[in-house]
Amino acid sequence: LERYLKKCEGKFPSLVEAAEHFSMSPRMFRRTLEASGSNYRAMVEETKSHLARQLLVETSLDVAIIAERLGYKDTGNFSRAFRQWTGFPPGKYRSLPNSKKNLNDQ
Repeated sequence: LERYLKKCEGKFPSLVEAAEHFSMSPRMFRRTLEASGSNYRAMVEETKSHLARQLLVETSLDVAIIAERLGYKDTGNFSRAFRQWTGFPPGKYRSLPNSKKNLNDQ
């Protein structure tokens, strides 16, 4: 699922669309994720977090461009989400000396 979501960068599918991609009913898809201790929303957020950190560390893209690529219509919403994921605003995270190491550890 994570690989599929990463390919959907910026246009993350709904639960129904993801279930269809995996040839499952939405109910079965939801139950399968719950059995593994996760849920679809958490998987999408985890994927967004990873992609955001990767784009900040490996590119020089502006934060507004990264926010847009991840499907955020507003940079402020992206910054709030990023701060929840990492404890840092995006610009600060980019400048941290261990941010690349932290990205590789996950």
